[in-house]
Amino acid sequence: MPKMLTVAVPRRSGFLGGVALTLTLSACGDFTPDGEASEHDIAVETSEIQNGTRYLGSAWGRGAVKLEIWWPHLGRYGVCSGQVVSRQTILTAAHCIPSVDGGNPSYTQVRAWMQTDGGVVLVLNALSQVRYRPEYLNDLGPRYDVGLITAPNDLLKNVAPADAAYLAKTSPSGLSMVAVGYGYMDDTTFDGLGRFATIVPTYSSSSRTYTYSATGTMPQMCFRDSGGPLKHGGLNTSYGLYSRGLPINTGLCYADAIWTTTADNMDWLRGKIMGTCTEGSTVYACW
Repeated sequence: MPKMLTVAVPRRSGFLGGVALTLTLSACGDFTPDGEASEHDIAVETSEIQNGTRYLGSAWGRGAVKLEIWWPHLGRYGVCSGQVVSRQTILTAAHCIPSVDGGNPSYTQVRAWMQTDGGVVLVLNALSQVRYRPEYLNDLGPRYDVGLITAPNDLLKNVAPADAAYLAKTSPSGLSMVAVGYGYMDDTTFDGLGRFATIVPTYSSSSRTYTYSATGTMPQMCFRDSGGPLKHGGLNTSYGLYSRGLPINTGLCYADAIWTTTADNMDWLRGKIMGTCTEGSTVYACW
């Protein structure tokens, strides 16, 4: 089990002078857009990463948020996870965005909750722009399962700059990363109990995704954590976001997890994240 860490995360100024790295992760949302792969069809009553450790707002979970996104055609909120990447932008999965069934971009009501040292706080509750990478509709697969939520009028300005994750421009294999889950124990009650677990995902050059298989008591990804970040590094660097997994015997969680990479979606992400951005050889940072 990973130990709780407190990491001093510097502000954005001067970050290009050498970067150390660390990682985070999450699981499926609670809705299935038309045509979505069958991996998302199993309803689960937990979003915890099984066998993980509660992170309680530590540096491992900086800027990770639980998202409630209004799906007009369903008449209810869908639940996913995400990562703050600038003072106005949250990164999440394309399949969490209701515009997969309509316009791109479009607008819908979004609520975002973040766990801090002081408890769970609401950091966004407003009509927000939502968009997804259009290539996602070509195969509904994990490679392009990337979406962005843009808050109006810098509503995320109360989030600390250190909470906005850098985006990795490379996809190495063999790194020890941290998986973070942030969700609901049921459909009505926010549990606020994010959990994290250390894993070593593998980068696939053919599918351009990260993969990880859970066996036995190994950490497993669970329902309603889609879009949550996969991180590595003391500078809060996100290498990917959780897309999907294959169900295991319990019916509650997922093995064979797959993460969409930030590196292989960098061209799309660059310029669509609202804020002041700086680019280095290995990371892209905005605020």
